[in-house]
Amino acid sequence: MRQNDPAHDEAPLLPFDPHKAGCPRVWQDVTAEILLALAVALIGATGIDPLMRSISQLLGARAPRYDPVVWLLIAVPCIVAALVAASIQLKSSARRQTLPEAAHYAETPYASALTWRRHLRQKV
Repeated sequence: MRQNDPAHDEAPLLPFDPHKAGCPRVWQDVTAEILLALAVALIGATGIDPLMRSISQLLGARAPRYDPVVWLLIAVPCIVAALVAASIQLKSSARRQTLPEAAHYAETPYASALTWRRHLRQKV
């Protein structure tokens, strides 16, 4: 007789288990979502013509040798990329903190083979 008791399984079903909705949120998770919202807001702000015109004039006054549009074309993608990269880093560290300690050994090839075998066994 087969038992599907998760307490007695060899390896956790990490790739196949949905993330629990009741897991605690850590500060990295909230900060990562704020950074993503800032990236979206920055991208949205580039569509506001009066705002971009005033930023362009400010950049033109600060660095008159260079075209302000070039500064904007360099600065906006770099800032968005930095915000998204920081958000991804924070999200992954938040996920590592909320996963149980037993899940860390599932990164070995043997444990992932056990996980795949258990997944196939449960589908039968």
